Amino acid sequence: MTNTLPQTETPAVPAPYTNWRPPLVWTALVTLVEPDHVLLRDFGGHAVLLPGGPVHDGQTPMEAAQETLQGPGSGHMILRPALTDQRQLARRKVIVHTFVTLPITRGRADELNPRDGRSSPLIVPAGKRWACSPSAWA
Repeated sequence: MTNTLPQTETPAVPAPYTNWRPPLVWTALVTLVEPDHVLLRDFGGHAVLLPGGPVHDGQTPMEAAQETLQGPGSGHMILRPALTDQRQLARRKVIVHTFVTLPITRGRADELNPRDGRSSPLIVPAGKRWACSPSAWA
């Protein structure tokens, strides 16, 4: 007599959370300010980011980057694309197109306004390792 174990079903592995939502496509700008500083956006001490914005339907990443900063003559600042990075998050892919702009003066940096009015310009040294706190850059 042969003893056999009862057959059990293998539990189904759930599908990974991939691309449940359309990808988030974003632009970011690296802007040198008077060759040794970089322009960032300060969101009231909550976050400090490269200036950037979304790429809307029907828009190229370059067009979206041109709209990122608004101000007198801002439409001619983009120098070249630098890199494109993408990450798969739990439910959507995030794609960031990074561009390098022509160097600008401090006065010019203060004139530029972000599309998102919740932030203000922050100019930090480019060759220095940045601390996590904006107060460390002053």
